[in-house]
Formats: sequence, C-alpha cells, structure tokens
Amino acid sequence: MKTSAVAYIMYFVLLAATPFHSARAGEPASDQDDELFDEEFTLLEDDSDVVRSAARHTQEIGMSPSAVTVITRADISTSGADNLADLLRLVPGIDVSADTPFYMALSGRSSHSNENQHFLVLIDGREVNDDLAGTTFFMLQPIFLEDIERIEVVMGPDSTLYGANALAGVISITTRSVPERTSAWAKLSGGEPGAYLMAGRASTLVGEWGISLSGGIDHSGSYVDPTRLGRQVGKARMVVQGKLFDGMDLMLDCGYTNGRGRFATLLGRVDYKIQLIQPRLSIEARPFKAHLYYVGEFLNGSVGRDILLAGSRLASFGSIDARGHVVDGELQWDVPRFWKPLLLITGLRLRGSWIFSDKALSDEFDDPRSSSFHKPGMNWSELRAGGFLHAELEPASWLAITAGTRLDYDTKTGTFISPRLAAVFQPSEGHFLRLSAARSFRKPSFQENGLHIPVNFPPDSPIQGGDQTSFLEFMSRSIGNPDLASEKMWALEAGYRLRLLDGRLWIDLETYLNRASDISKFSTDLVTTSEGLPDLDRTKMIFMTRDNPFWIWGTELSLRCQLSDQLMLQAAWSHREHRGNSTTPKNLVLAGGRFQTGWGLLGSLYMFTRSDYEDHQVENPEGILSSPLDQYMPSTAVVLARLGYRIEIGSSYLLEIGVRLHLPIDLEDGRLSYHGRGGFVAADGDVYGGEALERRLTVYVEGSM
Repeated sequence: MKTSAVAYIMYFVLLAATPFHSARAGEPASDQDDELFDEEFTLLEDDSDVVRSAARHTQEIGMSPSAVTVITRADISTSGADNLADLLRLVPGIDVSADTPFYMALSGRSSHSNENQHFLVLIDGREVNDDLAGTTFFMLQPIFLEDIERIEVVMGPDSTLYGANALAGVISITTRSVPERTSAWAKLSGGEPGAYLMAGRASTLVGEWGISLSGGIDHSGSYVDPTRLGRQVGKARMVVQGKLFDGMDLMLDCGYTNGRGRFATLLGRVDYKIQLIQPRLSIEARPFKAHLYYVGEFLNGSVGRDILLAGSRLASFGSIDARGHVVDGELQWDVPRFWKPLLLITGLRLRGSWIFSDKALSDEFDDPRSSSFHKPGMNWSELRAGGFLHAELEPASWLAITAGTRLDYDTKTGTFISPRLAAVFQPSEGHFLRLSAARSFRKPSFQENGLHIPVNFPPDSPIQGGDQTSFLEFMSRSIGNPDLASEKMWALEAGYRLRLLDGRLWIDLETYLNRASDISKFSTDLVTTSEGLPDLDRTKMIFMTRDNPFWIWGTELSLRCQLSDQLMLQAAWSHREHRGNSTTPKNLVLAGGRFQTGWGLLGSLYMFTRSDYEDHQVENPEGILSSPLDQYMPSTAVVLARLGYRIEIGSSYLLEIGVRLHLPIDLEDGRLSYHGRGGFVAADGDVYGGEALERRLTVYVEGSM
C-alpha cells in the first residue's frame, strides 16, 4: 500500500511540472530536453581542479593554501552512498564510524573520536554543527544527496577563515542552484534494514525568480532489529533565488526537519526527538557577500540507562525538553585590488545562542542566594564575535604566499587568535609544493559546558529523604563544566600535488604534524562513603580538560585518474600516528572507481578499509558511575557499490532504476558485520554502545523531467 502511494506521488510530482516545461519564451522544447539530459544523465564535467572554500574565493586547487578534496556532482550522481557521511568516505584521511542508523561520526588528523567534533560543517555557508550536543547530525539536514552540487573538504586547521569548530578541517557543502527552467525529480527506494526513502523536488520560474520546493521521508529500522525504529526523518525545503537588481543576487533558503532516532553516549543510549527550523538569507553584491540565518531547535532526549552502584539502582535519568535558538550573521568584503599581486579579503561574524529547558538543572541549583535554588529549569546563553583578514601575495606566477589571522571572542571561553601562514610553489607545469602552519580551536558545546540532567528516584533507591536533594545538587555540578576551555590545535603541513596527462591524473602527498591541547573528555571518578554510597562532595562525573597536550602526525597519499570521459579510478592510503595511544586506527585505505556510459549504464564500486584499534569509551552496563569499558576493534572494510540504468522516455521524462549496496566486512574473521563504534549485546538482549553494522541492499527508482 505504501509503495503504491509513493508511486502515485512520484507520478504526480513529475506530471505537475509538464504544462510549464517551456518556461523560457521563444526557446525550443528540444533544446531544453538536451540541456536536461546533459545536466542529469551524462557524466558531468569534472570541476575538481578548482576550489572556493580554502581561501574564500575561487582558485586553482594546486595553488590552495590547504589540502583540499573535492567531491563533484559526477561523484555524487554515481556514488553507492545513500547518506552524506558515507559519501565523505571518499576523502583521504577521513575515518567514518557508524553508531546507529541515526548517527554517524567523522574524525581525521586527530585522535579517533565518536563525538563528530573535528570538522566544521557548512551547507551553503550555514554552520550545521549542533550547539546543544556539539556534534553534527548528518541525517538531520534538510537536503538529500540529489540536492548537492559539490563538497569541498579542507583538511587541516582552518579557524583563520571560519572561526570556532574548524579544529581539523572544514566540510563545505554547496547545494544545487534552482534550475533556469521548470523541472522536477522524484525518488523512491527501499531495502535493508527495514529502510525506505520517498523524496521529490519541483522547481519553476516566476519572472526572473527561481523557486524550488522539496521534501521527503527517510526511514530505517535498527541494525539490531529491523522492525524497531532506527531512524525516521521528515524533511522540507524551499529555495527562492534571483536578482534584486543588476549586480545583487539574493537567495532565501528555508529548511525544516523533524527527526527521531537513537545513538550511544557514555551516559547510555539516548533517544532523540528533534525539530529544526533553518531559514537563511544570502545576499551577494560584489565586492560584498553577506548572510543571516536562524536555527530553531526543539528536542526531547531521554537516556535509557539507570544510575547504578554495586547492583543497586540509585536513580534514573529524567528526560530533557530543550529549546535552542541561534542567530548568525556574517559579512565578507573582497577588498578591491590596489596592487595586482595582492589580494585581500576581510570579514566579520556575530553569533548568538540561547538554550532553555524547564527540566534541566542550572549551575545555581545548589546556591541558596539564587532564585534557581532547588528549582528545575535553566537558561543558557552564549555570544560569539569574530573578524578575519586574509591576504594572498603572488610576486611571481610560480609563487603564492598566504597569510591571515582571526580574532574570536566567546562569552564562555574568552579570546582566541587563529593565525595562518602558507606558501605554494609551482616549480614547473603541473607540480605544486605547499608548506603551511596554522592554529585552530573548537569551543565547548552546551552539553560539555552547561548540561545538568535531572534524575528520578525509584521507591527502592537507597537514596532517600534529604539525600535525594543532595544528589540533585550533585547532578547540578555534573556533566557540564562551565570552566571548560576551548580545544586547541597547532599544525605544520607539507603537501605535494602532481598533475599529469593533461590534468587527467592527480597525485597528492600530504604530511602533517599536529599538537592538540585542552581536549575535552568525560571523566568519572567515584568515591564512596563507608555505607557504600557515592561521596557527593568528592565524586566527579563531568567533562574535564585533558592536562597534557599530545602529538598526531601522519601521511595521506591519494591518486585520482580520469581514464576517459566515462571512467574514473581512485585510490588512497592514510597513515596516522598518535603518540603513546592505541585508540586511533593507524591505516585507512580506499580503492575503487565510477563509470557512466553514453547509453545509460552507470555505477561505482569502492572499498574502504580501517586497521584495528582499541575503543576505550564503550558504555558500561554497570552505569555512568563506573569507568567505560575497553573493546578491541578489529580491522574492517566497507564495500559501497551502485549499479543503475538511465533511460529517456519520450522527449520530457528521464528514469533511472538501480541498486545500492553497503557491505560491512570484519577482515579478521570474515563476517559480514562489525561494530563501527564499540558496543555489544548483553545476555538479556539489551544493547550497549554502538550497534553492529549489517548489510544494506537498497533498490531505487528515480524520475526527472
């Protein structure tokens, strides 16, 4: 019944646009058909030799001051990935770990992490790192892979241009512009584990303005039990694009997401219900660019674990209903050139975050002088301001020197300065040598800085009477740490890029040495009384700053070869060392390629491998007061594959049918399953930590006009 309904929806979305197909007066319909076919169903021109994010302007990738990987529209349109995080496996040096169908994390150029905090993620310039949890929820963004034009991943610290959270790099996602004609697409897919996706978009012109409406539902069962909900996300988006007048471009982008899902934390399993409202206004009037956006976040989170001690249930976590509001504005000025070899770009940014909860506990819950004394409820706010200056000097055609600095101020963590200096040499045609040094930072999230979760006491709890109030006071000092500092990273980098065979072959070699300090880690230090209960004055259960800095160094070697207009091959090897630490996979390897024929057959096949490591942050069944468990994580591989066939129906409709495969492989025992994040199923069937990944085989059909 569902499938029939979706088929009708797809048919009517495509049919609705038919009367308006000849949107441009005087333009033959056949020309539009050719343009549509060229855009959607042939191998698009590979524009991976230019980048825009590394220096906030368009430049040849070889002259970039940072290591950059570009995922083009051609990569996306043939990829076997069915979500954004899996697509980012194509970036050398990025390690992707799946927790549940709802949550996936990336790490790179730092110690391995499941917290998804190493990269600043931007969608059309809008920061999508979550202010409440500090992570990036890739599944909750109001876009589908079909909406993405290109992705640029800047590896290495980039706080100089982007400020907070660009600790190890920036992931800049550019969505597709509204087409200059009436068009539509619709997609239906279904498969394992209990997954289905229904999505569509329709675009048209109203005078000189383009309007696009899109939306859909993304659902997946749990890896452990496909009949149980793993992820359900509803998405809607409206984009309006046009010119206010000559020389001024405007874009209004309004996104809405409603999602449910589960992911693992050291507190236990967290069930999330969340709504996101994300309107954004962007104006470009050279030499100025500006944007203003708002994020409204409304969530309910419940932790599925009790607070245990020696087998006794002391308390259970209460649910958290929170409302978050973010207002962000940025202005960039490309300074007119007064000397041809010198380029200057400067900008300012202001950001305010406000978070409210009627149930969470405030820092002043245990302060008799406060109006919040022994009362639930908290108000948390943070203001950020920053300004940068970026300069590029090209004294000769073979030399580019980049220097820049940024000053950021945060009401929670104070002032931070992010300098960068880089030089790129081009000793001969197609050869580029880069040397650079930079400093970056990541600010603490609300979870790390201000979250204090209330608890409920069961009737059989050994904590009774006034001790319950004392325990609530303890919780108001737990988890969030208002004195937490920003995480910091210094980086020295060297890169060599070789371009051969008229640009069809790229070889990149990157080396880096990073010094990380003030890294935030959740720490539990239990001290008990003579009665065996927690000593609430001396027990710690809080995010702390790691005292000792540590070093990470590594190498990334990648090759990308466009053998023909229809075939591209890619391979990469990344090696990462974390001194004195076995918690980071040392080797990542990817190999594969994509193809697309002129008669409609397309596909891709990639394998990604990760070497073994130890996960020391696995949830303990004994509860949050007990130390996390250690788990050995074997060497693993993921195979991503896609095979599809595209056909033209009549003069207006295009159709693609195909299959996608996501196959996890335990390389040590050959099983077609493994944990992306440490976890296990207990004897009672309860799941602790991450879920074991299973095969995902998906059948899809997509139509366009």
